[in-house]
Amino acid sequence: MTVATYEVEKQFLTYVKKIQNYGEALSLMFWDLRTGAPKKGVDQRSEVIGMLSSEVFVMSTSDEMGNYLTELEALISEDKLSETTKKMVEECRKEYDRNKKIPQAEYEAYVKLEAKAESVWEEAREKSDFEMFRPYLEQIVEFKKKFITYWGYETYKYNTLLDMYEPGITVEVLDHVFGQLRERIVPLVKEISESQKRLKTSALSEHFSKEKQKNFTLELLKQLNYDFEAGRLDETVHPFEITLNRGDV
Repeated sequence: MTVATYEVEKQFLTYVKKIQNYGEALSLMFWDLRTGAPKKGVDQRSEVIGMLSSEVFVMSTSDEMGNYLTELEALISEDKLSETTKKMVEECRKEYDRNKKIPQAEYEAYVKLEAKAESVWEEAREKSDFEMFRPYLEQIVEFKKKFITYWGYETYKYNTLLDMYEPGITVEVLDHVFGQLRERIVPLVKEISESQKRLKTSALSEHFSKEKQKNFTLELLKQLNYDFEAGRLDETVHPFEITLNRGDV
């Protein structure tokens, strides 16, 4: 590796690390929103999340990032980079090309909406009032539809969204998988429903206190050798996992 190659790789990794640090701060805010942030602070928190997300967006689509990617891709073709850096360049290029197509103001508005919507969903769930959440969901769906027109798609619009969460997965692949499942599950359900055997199902509707649920979950985590010095368990409306870094899950 030449000095020039080393320097550009070092500068790129430092730049990406800064983006990752912003991302860690955002993850911490999302974790706080989902584990007990006060309702009166949601609007301001959403503003901060939108601002930081916009900063990350700008950095990931900047000319500086574009220049790094162009230089490093040339070095990849010459096989002068580590496998780790190659993969980082690949992922940053994918994000760069995708985000470059979205107006920054629209992205920031979407992130703010998403943060606010989660709090509204929690309240709507508690009150069993879906109409509270409906306008937020409708706006989120409209944003996604608009983003897809920016990104483009092949065959199915949903393929674009699928690739963001499960790279390489398409509607065609899922149709095939679910088709195979249907062939086996439908006859199984029919056989179960026609069976004379009746299993005890009272546990499915039984009430379990938060304390019992917490103790049970903690026991499961211990069985899995979960490192409680590198993560924690908190109460939330809907189960989720968020990783800030390898030492904080």
